[in-house]
Amino acid sequence: MRVLVAIGSNLGDRAGHLHRAVDALNQLAGTVLQTSALYTTVPQYVTDQPQFLNAVLELETTLSAVDLLLCFKEIEVLVGRTPSGLRYGPRVLDVDILFYGADVIETATAVGPLHVPHLLIQERDFVLRPLLDIAADFEHPQLHKTIRELYSTLQATTDIETPPVPVLCLGPTQLWVLHAKTYVMGIVNATPDSFSADGIGNAQVAVEKALAMVAAGCDIIDVGGESSRPGASPVSLDDELARVLPVIRGIRAVSSIPISIDTTKAAVAAAAIEAGATLVNDISAGQADVAMLSTVAALKVPYILMHMRGTPATMTSLKEYKNVVDDVAADLSTLVAAAVAAGIPTWNLVVDPGIGFAKDKHLNLQLLRHVATLRARCAPCPVLAMAMADDNLRDALDEVGFETIFTVYSAGREAIATEHLSTVLAKMGYTVARRDLERYLDELDPDATGDITKSVFLQWFALHADRLGDDEPTTRDDEPPPLSAIHSEMLDAKMQRKRTEDDVQLLANRLAHLRMEEKKAQKKIDEANKRAREIELVKKRNADHLRMKREHMERQQSNVRSALVEHSKTAVLSQKRKETAILTLTEQRAKQAQDKKARQQQLSMQLAKEKEAERKRLLQQSEAIKRSELEAARKRDLARKNHEQQLVRNARDKLADEYKKSIAENILRDMENEEARLIERLKNTQEHQKEAFLNLEHAIQLQLHTS
Repeated sequence: MRVLVAIGSNLGDRAGHLHRAVDALNQLAGTVLQTSALYTTVPQYVTDQPQFLNAVLELETTLSAVDLLLCFKEIEVLVGRTPSGLRYGPRVLDVDILFYGADVIETATAVGPLHVPHLLIQERDFVLRPLLDIAADFEHPQLHKTIRELYSTLQATTDIETPPVPVLCLGPTQLWVLHAKTYVMGIVNATPDSFSADGIGNAQVAVEKALAMVAAGCDIIDVGGESSRPGASPVSLDDELARVLPVIRGIRAVSSIPISIDTTKAAVAAAAIEAGATLVNDISAGQADVAMLSTVAALKVPYILMHMRGTPATMTSLKEYKNVVDDVAADLSTLVAAAVAAGIPTWNLVVDPGIGFAKDKHLNLQLLRHVATLRARCAPCPVLAMAMADDNLRDALDEVGFETIFTVYSAGREAIATEHLSTVLAKMGYTVARRDLERYLDELDPDATGDITKSVFLQWFALHADRLGDDEPTTRDDEPPPLSAIHSEMLDAKMQRKRTEDDVQLLANRLAHLRMEEKKAQKKIDEANKRAREIELVKKRNADHLRMKREHMERQQSNVRSALVEHSKTAVLSQKRKETAILTLTEQRAKQAQDKKARQQQLSMQLAKEKEAERKRLLQQSEAIKRSELEAARKRDLARKNHEQQLVRNARDKLADEYKKSIAENILRDMENEEARLIERLKNTQEHQKEAFLNLEHAIQLQLHTS
């Protein structure tokens, strides 16, 4: 469910309380989707108290409306609110449910009745004005009017003396009122190669320059340590810290002026804020360092996000736009959405259209002329237009041929007559209404001299170029052609004659100016009278309503005074009631804690039973596995034994065979040996026989010879 929630504070560090409330809502209630701007508002009902700081946010939650209300009360106590006993009195933090989707709820709760939508939305400008930022077209489910219509009705029927004022918070005690004036930023480039060629390499010199800017009227000092000019080399983290931290500390030591740190590195931003900087100015809008957005969200400081395509090294080639105002506004809206999604509240965001970054002088001039359009498209974020460097101003004036125009209407002098101002502005491409022209003449020629010098005009144009008009810039085709020599001589002759009439003309101009002032004053008086009559008619139509409201407020004041008197007389009883309430709340919390503990114990017991059953199942599986393993081991042992026995039998058989074979071989070898011996003996016997035969034959022969 998406819920619209109002938050407010008027005691202590008001902005800090609101930041802590947002953190607590994100932690305990849901997710904060978006926030409005911050508004200072005068107290209603009980007026004798400090001004409030109010905002509205959109919350996504899964809690019921009753649980959400109880959560809001806990957050109020957590941030520091204590019961005061005074309704509509001062408070550290107030958190209210405005709308719970489109539901209509009427119910009783432990902390009082709950009415959704909130009963008093339609009469509270401090609620309706912030709601316009995030839910202007949301329809009240009971009144059947949008927030825009409710606020318009309240403005038409009620004399709002001090409407809510949007502010930018720069610390616990420093608020900038937005849209009331143009705040001037002084630039201190603590780098030798800055975009504007005014870099400073010495910290002390940079501090002195910053203090000189403060003395000259600057509202904020911007300190940067890395050049963003095209082609500049990247700077290491250590080098950038060494450049900017001494400058920030030096300024902060002697001045409380807001300081912005111009960096694309999250680590530099965090260190600079710790050193005394007030806000972060990032030309990459979080694109150069993925940690930047989360770091700024944690720092809880304002964040300036700038439009730039590519990087300083590539931006000069990315200057093609279909419509520069629409494209830049759309890109800035996307960057704002990314910052909000990262946890940066909308009230801490400032947008910069990036004059000079990925844009040529023609596009720069268009953006300057349409700053009001950009502000409306990026609302409620304020706009920072860093466009007043000499080069940018010179380019803008060159674009419209200012020198040629001024020469034509200055009659050879360094000034133009006030009567030519509207013509000069028209030639430059600015259509100026009559009432605006009179205001510009008052600014440019406060003493009604009849002349406006070039230097005064240029200074004025540099400060107010963004509010002159919304017409498209004049192109080169619309510029007057160069004057010929003859034409120039004719003009010189005419101007020479005119100079002889200057004194008379000056008086005539002065008289005409005074008459114009008289007519203007009379016109303002007539308009004021007309407005007064209209107001009287409105007051008459709403007299009964106003009288009833006053009576209601008087009764409220009387009740408050009576309550204060009663409160002072019954302090002890009040203290007992407080103690009783605290005790009741403590008992409720204790009961909730006991219930929670019981649920946890029940859950723990259930988990224990499940764990025990799981353990038994695992034990059974383990025993079955063990039995299987034992059976497998037994089978393995039996198989091993059978295998071993078979191996033994095989070995025995093999040994027996080998033994038998060995015995047979031995017997055969012995028989062979015996046979060899027998053969040898036979040979010997044969030889002996042969020898004996020979001997016998010899003996026979001897016997024969002897006989």
